[in-house]
Amino acid sequence: MLPETSVSEVKTISPSEIHAGQSADITGTNLEDVLGAYLTKGQIDTRIFLLPISETRLTVSIPQGIDPETYNLELKIEGKDSRLTAGELEVISGRIQSRDAREQPPIIFANLNWDSVRMQNAIARFIVENGYGYTTDTIPDLPGHAEDVFKSLVNGSIQVDMEVWLPNLRKEWEKALESGAVIPLGKSLDVTWQSGFVVPTYTIKGDPTTGNTLAPGLRTVHDLKNYTEVFAKPGSGGKAVLWNCPPFWNCSKINEGQVRAYGLDDVIELRNPGTEEEFFNKLLLATEGKTAWLGYMWSPTKAASTLDLTRLVEPNCDVGQNPEDGCGYDDTRVRIAVHPSLVANAANLVEMFRKWDFKASTLFVAEDCLKQMEKDFEKAAVCYLKKEQAVWSQWATIDATQRVREALRRQ
Repeated sequence: MLPETSVSEVKTISPSEIHAGQSADITGTNLEDVLGAYLTKGQIDTRIFLLPISETRLTVSIPQGIDPETYNLELKIEGKDSRLTAGELEVISGRIQSRDAREQPPIIFANLNWDSVRMQNAIARFIVENGYGYTTDTIPDLPGHAEDVFKSLVNGSIQVDMEVWLPNLRKEWEKALESGAVIPLGKSLDVTWQSGFVVPTYTIKGDPTTGNTLAPGLRTVHDLKNYTEVFAKPGSGGKAVLWNCPPFWNCSKINEGQVRAYGLDDVIELRNPGTEEEFFNKLLLATEGKTAWLGYMWSPTKAASTLDLTRLVEPNCDVGQNPEDGCGYDDTRVRIAVHPSLVANAANLVEMFRKWDFKASTLFVAEDCLKQMEKDFEKAAVCYLKKEQAVWSQWATIDATQRVREALRRQ
């Protein structure tokens, strides 16, 4: 039995009149304890799709084909035998009845320009198309900045974003959640780290084969002022070169802000590596030759897991402070987010994305497939799905899993 102070209460159901196939928001308090939602009237007792958003907000989806009536909306509360009557919900006629999934407009995925999200897009789209029968697409054809793509999710031009990196989009994310413009779903990647100030460890501790130490006293970001010549490159005017994110990534602007906030403008030049592939090639060439390298890095990546790298010490961010204010990145959460229209039009996909969990181990399998298939993401997705059936089958329904397996046998 839950203490009385934690009993869920409902304030509003909006809208109270709704067409079948649409969604309604429930606001109140202690709604995190809600386990199920039901439409009831007389002998009718129909469980409907429930999506928890926060402690104060839930979304329910009204199934297609339900008869126009005024129903009681009841909520099952954890630890309670009886249900909470949230209020009345009138289902009205006039909406087109359920269509075949193939007749619906394509489900649009955010086309961002880094490998892990392109792999997840290709894997998810194969499952969605072959397992659930929906058509899919990506917009834009040419990727924009991460924040521009997120705006397309908010306005409904995109329905699925497989990698929302936080805190990189913290302000946009919190605003969208508050307004109900996006729905947060499952984990995309493991809880991870990122930093704009990373060096190979041999830079500080020395190369064990030669004993050569490039920057023995380097520990904090401010120590870089003493080692500018170590990281200087041709054309940098004596400044230390810090390899930044590719320019379309939101972290590129954050790293620029950090350099300014730390007062390092006079000693650091931020350089654009071009593409993600060129970025890693520069790091690998440096580590093979045991030369100096300074730049941004994140996990989970093979480079972060296989190379011996050291993050320079940075101040922790205070509450409400952002990295560009002059502090280190918090631990990073990477979330899947969808537009609310997906709840009404493809609730079964929302349930799949809630279960999605692309751990580092399964990401590395995907990366091996991508290398094997020479950067062909569609072929790499097929390779991954064949190898990792025990993983992705936990996300999809039994029927969808069977259909995906049949599609893979035809590849």
